[in-house]
Amino acid sequence: MRGDRGAVDAAEVDQLKTAEPAFINAVLKDGTGEGLRLAVELGFDVNAMDSYTPLHHAAAADDVSTIEFLLAHGAAASLVVKDDEYDATPAGWAKFFDAKDAEAFLEGK
Repeated sequence: MRGDRGAVDAAEVDQLKTAEPAFINAVLKDGTGEGLRLAVELGFDVNAMDSYTPLHHAAAADDVSTIEFLLAHGAAASLVVKDDEYDATPAGWAKFFDAKDAEAFLEGK
């Protein structure tokens, strides 16, 4: 993805966006905040659905800072999105996974 000088190849990024529109969820699974920031900078959709959204993942992980980051970058629409498997919103995931901080934060949204 990076050329000889460390630059990001825009064509490769566009190909990845087309082939893996929910790539940002894989980045979150790897647990790297830097990876998430880079994915957002490169234009990956913070509302991408791969049976769940990035906001679902952050809520289940009780990761309020990631929730705030996602919301600041356009994930507000994901607050009401229900996942494909459990038919629950991100707040529902926080409650199910006993993610108290995320649950309290999302209650106010």
